[in-house]
Amino acid sequence: MAADLPFLPKALPTPPGFVIEQVKETVAAENWCGVLCLGFEMPAFVGKAFLDLLGSLGLDPESPFRHYIGRLNGEAVAASSLFMAAGVAGIYNVVTLPDARRKGIGAALTLYPLLEARALGYRVGILHSSVMGVNAYRRLGFQEHCRIGQHVWPGDETSAGAGVLPFLPERVGSWWDRTREIDVVAVSEQQCRALVGECKWWTKPVGTDVLDDLRGKTEVMLQATRAYEVISALFSRSGFTPALVERAEREGVILVDVADLFGR
Repeated sequence: MAADLPFLPKALPTPPGFVIEQVKETVAAENWCGVLCLGFEMPAFVGKAFLDLLGSLGLDPESPFRHYIGRLNGEAVAASSLFMAAGVAGIYNVVTLPDARRKGIGAALTLYPLLEARALGYRVGILHSSVMGVNAYRRLGFQEHCRIGQHVWPGDETSAGAGVLPFLPERVGSWWDRTREIDVVAVSEQQCRALVGECKWWTKPVGTDVLDDLRGKTEVMLQATRAYEVISALFSRSGFTPALVERAEREGVILVDVADLFGR
């Protein structure tokens, strides 16, 4: 979708106590990554990757690649990004946490960066909309000019049997409640099976305590969802303790380290 920036509205109504700020320092970047993961239901290690990206590119407020966070009564509830190049201002990563949706916050996080781009002389704005966001963007003045398809290969029974995954998931995301989070949850509703996983970017090997913690959180998750047949998985930067390796072999726990992922 694209919009003529000179014709954008100057402001939009937002809830009392709502403010938008540009991400300029590490704490705000961590908040931004947290909102991104929660809003898009991505595992925590994806947020860590985004944080590394922001750190490597820097948080210069004059950069053409900028990030914004929306706070409602001081709490981070929304995020977006702006990338300016070739005379075009692109909006990305627009997300609002579920409890803050339908309040105009997502639209505000879209408009605010575009107004900054307009002040810098940009006249065209673009974005890629989900089905949920199309009407909100149209109200801002965006029009659909083309559609871009996304194709995902989910694997097949052959690859699953080869150890890539023990079943074919229909949904992949994460799970959390007020005090607990499971980094990776891959679910097959048809087979009533789920893979749950913890990701640790530690400099020390992962031990049996992490598996015990994952098992405890899984029990809580199953009470809140349904009685899946569960397979546990642990992902580690620095490998696993001998005690965990032995226990994983006995209990059918999947262990994945950097070498498994990248062939190092």
